[in-house]
Amino acid sequence: MKKIIAFFLILSCSMALLAAPAKPTAPKTKAQKAVPSILFDGKKFYLQYSSGNSQQWLNEYLPKGQNFNNYTEMLTARSYDAVTATPEQIGRSIIVNLLKTYPKTSYNFVKGIHPDEVEISFAIPGQWVDEFNLFRIIPGKNGHPIALQYVRRAVYSPSDTQEQIEQKNSQLTTAMRKDFDRWLKALRTLPVPKMQRTPQK
Repeated sequence: MKKIIAFFLILSCSMALLAAPAKPTAPKTKAQKAVPSILFDGKKFYLQYSSGNSQQWLNEYLPKGQNFNNYTEMLTARSYDAVTATPEQIGRSIIVNLLKTYPKTSYNFVKGIHPDEVEISFAIPGQWVDEFNLFRIIPGKNGHPIALQYVRRAVYSPSDTQEQIEQKNSQLTTAMRKDFDRWLKALRTLPVPKMQRTPQK
């Protein structure tokens, strides 16, 4: 599958406000507990995956109606609970792992606008998915960093025509050009969400 890839890689990151559960009409029981959500760029993202151990914990959030097979946007928060490191060290490890899998990938790695933070951006072209990533890595508590990530994707189907593939890729590229500054501002102004440490899959 041939794709027209015109990714714009600039760096910066940031996330948005923790949102309260939608209009509860009655007190929630434990079984009815509301799904944690985050408001990012004017849209709610809901916790869909939570997994971890004593070393680190990962939370993944998707917009309503999307799942891990078809999502076009995702927010993640990863807490490095047992790692004592600077955000720059964590950022460097992300880039090292990126280049192991995608050796020719371009990326941007810069200091954040907040003290001691770093920001990373890169795009990964693939056969079935093209993906753009923004990271904001913050110091966290007691030297245990937290990485916040926004992912935007174009997802292709085996049944897509060349025209449909190019249209989806063009929509992603246009969004990256047009909306990057807004995504960046949203990620930079996002308070760190509370890590959900109950396994959820």
